[in-house]
Amino acid sequence: MDDPIKFVTCPECGNQQADMGKNVACEECGFGPMPTAEPKFVDVKLVFEDWKKGGISVYQTEEGAPLSYGDFHGGTTFCAQIKLDEEEEIELKEAIKKGYSPVFRLCL
Repeated sequence: MDDPIKFVTCPECGNQQADMGKNVACEECGFGPMPTAEPKFVDVKLVFEDWKKGGISVYQTEEGAPLSYGDFHGGTTFCAQIKLDEEEEIELKEAIKKGYSPVFRLCL
């Protein structure tokens, strides 16, 4: 049985076209490369680790103590969702299986 045709959406103009693999441009506007699979939302847990300023921990300092009084202290866990395409999800899961922990900076 043949795999069903997957369609992807151009992030530039919204055109939908069949997923043709990597390095393919949008047939409508020329944007490229097109995504290779529609991203999906993946449930994740964000575990608070540290307060930093200028890349240096202030967690156990006079400056950092008030920051840790509320919910934002080591180990606090928040449920969240991130948007990943299939390739990104596989890459993260394989790295985590090998014992690596991805660390992100939160930008609001």
